[in-house]
Amino acid sequence: MKAPNPDLAACGGFAAWQTDTIAGSPRWNAAAAEAAIADAGAEVFDAALVSPRFVVPAAGLHLRWRQHTRLSWASTAGVLEIAVDGGDWTDFRNAGGRFLSGGYDSRAFAGNPLGARAAWGGEEQVFETRAELPAALGARAVQLRFRLGSGGTGDARPGWLLSQLRCGVG
Repeated sequence: MKAPNPDLAACGGFAAWQTDTIAGSPRWNAAAAEAAIADAGAEVFDAALVSPRFVVPAAGLHLRWRQHTRLSWASTAGVLEIAVDGGDWTDFRNAGGRFLSGGYDSRAFAGNPLGARAAWGGEEQVFETRAELPAALGARAVQLRFRLGSGGTGDARPGWLLSQLRCGVG
């Protein structure tokens, strides 16, 4: 990964990210170094952590962060989504993004607010994720969204911890 770009508001840690939740959902706790959310387990919820809008550099953008997942195996899953030029949210990969390491390792089930799709979930684990936004998104305004959803059929767990967010150009 090349040198960080200080002009990317989304890359300076999670303090500038905003929460977006449906009523009754647990809330993300975001600070400069990390963001965390508890998994209520028995509650149906959909909670998102949304980056500030930023312009992707012409050469594309590499992202790197650490994850500690401690989610209910039965029904809770997390995903990374993106909105391009103010459009609808879609899975990060649908917009041309790709995981270089630490990509999705599980699935959200049909009863999850995320819908049946690839996601992070399952057993407790700590890992680094590396991802890239392609040059095809260069000069376009985007927002990223980490989203955690639960179908409400599991047990309460500590949740999802994101930390050490870093970005670099191309």
